[in-house]
Amino acid sequence: MNVNTTTTRTRCRRITALGLSVLLVAAGCGNRTDNAGDDNGLNSTAPSQTTTATAAGDDFGTLPVPCGPGDAKGATDKGVTDSTITIGVISDKNAGAIRVPTAGIEPSMQAFVKWCNGLGGINGRKLELKTYDAKLLNSLDAAKQACDDQPFALVGTGVVQDAPMAQPLVDCGLISVSAYTATYPMTASPLNVEPVPNLGNIYATGTAEYFAKKFPDAIKAGAVFSPTTAAAADQADRAVQARKELGYDFIYENHYPLIQNDWKTQAQTMKNKGVQYVTMVDTVNAAIGMLQALDDANYRPEVIDLGQQYYDSTLASSGVADGVFVQTNTQPFENPSPAISEYVKILHQYDSKVAETSLGVQAFSAALLFATIAKKLGSDLTRDALLADAKAETDWTGGGLHPPQDLSGKKTNTCTMILKVEKGKFVKVFPTNDSNDPTKSFECDPEAVTEVHGNWGAPPTTVQ
Repeated sequence: MNVNTTTTRTRCRRITALGLSVLLVAAGCGNRTDNAGDDNGLNSTAPSQTTTATAAGDDFGTLPVPCGPGDAKGATDKGVTDSTITIGVISDKNAGAIRVPTAGIEPSMQAFVKWCNGLGGINGRKLELKTYDAKLLNSLDAAKQACDDQPFALVGTGVVQDAPMAQPLVDCGLISVSAYTATYPMTASPLNVEPVPNLGNIYATGTAEYFAKKFPDAIKAGAVFSPTTAAAADQADRAVQARKELGYDFIYENHYPLIQNDWKTQAQTMKNKGVQYVTMVDTVNAAIGMLQALDDANYRPEVIDLGQQYYDSTLASSGVADGVFVQTNTQPFENPSPAISEYVKILHQYDSKVAETSLGVQAFSAALLFATIAKKLGSDLTRDALLADAKAETDWTGGGLHPPQDLSGKKTNTCTMILKVEKGKFVKVFPTNDSNDPTKSFECDPEAVTEVHGNWGAPPTTVQ
């Protein structure tokens, strides 16, 4: 069913990118990377296009490549000149030993800019990229730096604790074509659009309904884990609310400040209580710690249900994750669409060591959305026009990176795909088709949503 053609009913399903709110530690002061404001080599000519799958005039999956020569001119808005368009990206980069879900965002944006500039830029204007590090808990400082610099737009942005930056970005008029949003205030920002929409007060329940139907007894003995940091706690609250409406019963809830240091006790508690269903909002490292403790206790709940941020090769190869279920919002790398294959080739052309991630794919989709509209606007490129045209997209797939999405701000992603770790690899278990076409390989049910409510912060307001 096409997600964009059916009116959404107030009942639901889907585990959204809000599940990307993870366990965090402060990583020091200052949010902007040392080389922010420099071009980081991003404005140089790309390597020979013989190593790149696409060229100007070709297609990226099903999408015409938006980069190439042209004659666009004019300082049409902040960050735009006759020859350049300056964009920015905010992500969590300096996280120390913590493996954050946003690690693939900045490399994906760097690869996009190099690739696009190598093809001629957008209508001949070269892209210049400024990078800002939110350092897990310092998104406000990163937003202030971006507001001071005033790039034309933020593109591909995604941070774990994004609520503090929502109002400042609106106050300084900086639009964001985000990779994803993690909290209600950023999701509800009037200056934000994202390729896989995630409405903070609407929770898609496709994954939750799958487990309710397949494991009806397990969901009666549930457990949920999350840090007490705002974004993680709010997402855990949403997850529990939505599941309770489907008949889930949580017999154990554990919320901890920043880091859970005693998974051994938690595993034994789950065993004593007879927990059979587990979900969590935390890091990949935390999930591995929990799974190892469960193995040490010689106990494994029937269902361990993890969100998109856990679609990570580190989890699959950990040796303790077999049997764990993971959601993805983008076509899996194990069965790539032509667009996913193009993304991987481009990413590795410019950074051979970076690992591909689902959020990196969403960042690349955001960049393609930005470039496609900027190309169309040409010498009439303004923030208002770009944001309006982005929100007019009702069938956006990023050329086949993910299922079709309505970006109007009125719909949330209700497309479900569930993977399972088997013998150290991710294997698709739902839906049960083997298509590599994202318009067919996901289960997309616009009626599978439910409203959730909580004190998650106010949406940003515009200056009157």
